[in-house]
Amino acid sequence: MSSVAPGRHYSTTISIPTRYSLVGSFESPKIRHVWGTAFENILLEGITAAPLISRYAELSEPMVIGVNMCKGLPNIIHKVLDGTGSPQYGVGLDIKSFDSSLQPWLMNAALDILEDNIDFTGYYGWLSFQFSQKFFLRLLASTVAHECRV
Repeated sequence: MSSVAPGRHYSTTISIPTRYSLVGSFESPKIRHVWGTAFENILLEGITAAPLISRYAELSEPMVIGVNMCKGLPNIIHKVLDGTGSPQYGVGLDIKSFDSSLQPWLMNAALDILEDNIDFTGYYGWLSFQFSQKFFLRLLASTVAHECRV
């Protein structure tokens, strides 16, 4: 992980754990635990995400966005694997606990790959990426530490 310049440090606003309720019955309410974060962090993440979204838009591979994973995703997989008329192979991943089990080394590897392959629109775009990277890793570390205590 590279730094901005020798001796420079980032200041981050703390995220707080919170929860929200989804529509459900009184007998079986749906409650999700989420992280509430400061608005400036959301803006910096948006600056970081813009070049990533632009890069994905240039690719011809399918990307699942806004699809019900149980209903729409099997159709997408079927179309991708059967689209050429010849047999193809696919890999299935079980992501049911991905968001709660991500390891810091894997997050570092993913962020390093992004940094190497995306033009972050100049120095400030790159700085926002660096900030977001440190913020994500800090948030991940605090989440993992919390899960170990529970």
